[in-house]
Amino acid sequence: MKFLLSLFLVSCFLFACNQKNQLPETIKGLKLNNGGKWDADSATIVNVDFLQQIIAEENDKSLNDFINRADKLQLGLNKIISECKMTGENHEVLHLWLVPLIDKVKALKTTKSVEDARLVYTEITSIITIFPKYFE
Repeated sequence: MKFLLSLFLVSCFLFACNQKNQLPETIKGLKLNNGGKWDADSATIVNVDFLQQIIAEENDKSLNDFINRADKLQLGLNKIISECKMTGENHEVLHLWLVPLIDKVKALKTTKSVEDARLVYTEITSIITIFPKYFE
């Protein structure tokens, strides 16, 4: 019995670790640049850092907390869009990362329950945290 429990726990751990290396379901087509990271301009890097700081805050208990967090994230997204000077393929790939994030932040603003807000916020967190894996 202990062996089966141990096997189950190890399997769960390995499955969970493998899942963190995959792209969020909402991002389609995002890939590395011939095995390397894409170049992002300094304004984009700074503004993504701001988004990462927002998601690092841990105080979402009510629906209003999540909606306030969505408002902060929207401000960061607005800055990314207005200050971005990227062009070419780097810019196009950035859009593959950015558009699903914009959609999820909009969805968070309109959630009607804490449970739904947590689900959407988890997806937002996944999208934001993969940025450094694909851009530098």
